[in-house]
Amino acid sequence: YSIRILSKHYQVWGNVGGSFMAKDKKIKTNYPGVRFYEHKERKYKRKLDRYFSIRYRFDGKDFEEPVGWASHGWTESKANDLLSEIKQNQRLGKGPISLKEKSRLQKEQKITKAIETIKRNKENITFNRAWKKYFPIQKSNVTERSRKREQSLFNLWLSPIIGDLPMKNIGELNLQKIKSEMEKAGRKPRSIKYAFAVIRQVFNFMNRTEGFDYKSPTKFTNIKIKFDNKRDRFLTQEEVRFLLSAIKKRSQSLYEISLLSLKTGMRAGEIFALDLKQARLQYD
Repeated sequence: YSIRILSKHYQVWGNVGGSFMAKDKKIKTNYPGVRFYEHKERKYKRKLDRYFSIRYRFDGKDFEEPVGWASHGWTESKANDLLSEIKQNQRLGKGPISLKEKSRLQKEQKITKAIETIKRNKENITFNRAWKKYFPIQKSNVTERSRKREQSLFNLWLSPIIGDLPMKNIGELNLQKIKSEMEKAGRKPRSIKYAFAVIRQVFNFMNRTEGFDYKSPTKFTNIKIKFDNKRDRFLTQEEVRFLLSAIKKRSQSLYEISLLSLKTGMRAGEIFALDLKQARLQYD
């Protein structure tokens, strides 16, 4: 519908669910200020459907605003209650002073409530819910072996301990519990480190795709994961040849890296950091 301002009052114009023009006959009700007109064809409860409107005077001017159809639940009594509310607001200077303003405020409240609900749901998303978003996409980015390993870590350790916690509440104590439980079960340090890496990946994924701003608890933890790098013994010549042969069958580059490590004693990090300028290709 649309509302046209005439010389001294509002008239309802346009098509409101049927043929309704300003010239349609308005019929008074038992409530002063409440009127209706009848639909030319459509019936409701064995009578022609009625469209109610309210009239009031405010600030020296007469106004008339549309309310709604009887078939949509409106009655003379409900329209009168609405008119009484508008008049009281005008008198007290509180709340909406017209149906148009009331409708606008209701829409704004719905939008505000929806935004607050989305924000609240976003802030309280649990690790389990985040995992359901993360893992289907992660499956396409890693090998099948890695997928199975991550799923196993989630099922055995992550979900039981932090799954139902909101991501914003996951902290160092929770990580310590994961570490403690994995150690009790005899899991190796690298498995614990892998579990922490999965947690970090889920946090990073949600920050990147869902607009979160949560720092992974693994980034600030002081938990130390100790690796046993103690040397048990040296390989025999026969074991070295067997190892290099097996590696070469799988990867030429890995074979060359392993050979360099055996010949020089360099660790993997040192080999990967090598620069061509550090290599002497000619002997004296």
